[in-house]
Amino acid sequence: MRKEKIRIREIVTKTKRIIKSIYFKSFYLSILIDIIFKDSYNYNLLKEGNLVSAILNYLILYAIVLLLLMLISKIFSDVSTCFNSDITVSLQSLLEESSEFIYLVSPFLNPGNLIIEEIIKKRSQGVEITIIHNTNEINKSEFISFFNRVHGLGIRFVNNPNLHAKIYCSEKDVIITSMNLTTSSIENSLEAGISTKYRVLRRDVLAFINDILASDLTKETTIKNAKISIGFCIKTKQRIAFNPKKPVAYHVYRSDRNPLGKYCHYCGVECESSIEKPFCEEHNSMLLNN
Repeated sequence: MRKEKIRIREIVTKTKRIIKSIYFKSFYLSILIDIIFKDSYNYNLLKEGNLVSAILNYLILYAIVLLLLMLISKIFSDVSTCFNSDITVSLQSLLEESSEFIYLVSPFLNPGNLIIEEIIKKRSQGVEITIIHNTNEINKSEFISFFNRVHGLGIRFVNNPNLHAKIYCSEKDVIITSMNLTTSSIENSLEAGISTKYRVLRRDVLAFINDILASDLTKETTIKNAKISIGFCIKTKQRIAFNPKKPVAYHVYRSDRNPLGKYCHYCGVECESSIEKPFCEEHNSMLLNN
């Protein structure tokens, strides 16, 4: 039942993301313009049965509308409010669209699997990721578990005892919100925030984040005996959390339930593997001996 609810929530999230995209907005705005001007050249082409020319004209109209909307979004602030699940949609879009850097500022940290896998994926693509949290998190088991899952990938963790802000920022987007980066906030709490691509606001937010990083109270996060627990997806060789019981990336497993793989979950070497036996011969023996 829980898996079905998660699946439904993911479908709803993706649908909302598509509907809110500038490409979809351009699509239905172009349709609306075409309906309003029924006596247009394009409409007359359809009446004459010239479908190909009508489609080409519509595509030109769509491209013009898309360019205009993009120009408007660059000129104006492009600030939108978001509430509850909409914040998660905006955060997932921010992570997916980033190509240079990501700042995740949250006092409390316990992200779910989807966000953790996206963080690992973006880091494997070379995106610089900095996570800023409250100092008290270091002693919590949930945070230690999260830290261990991504430790060793080059993700920077820093902490500040006075941190209470929740900000998620990339080179393209900024989200300022009440939502902590925890499963309880994401799934259960009533949250509000704003999302923007506006360059001036993004500049101000980055200045604030740099002030936090430069503070004398901000320290690099270290945890004694932290484990390097990053493995490989046995199907795609993508870097994922090391877990012999779940050696397939979550999004891959959703679309492909075939248990067979072709990489070692431990070292990534090409081999015959499966969900039941996710390691190459060398590391299977090593893990059995341990």
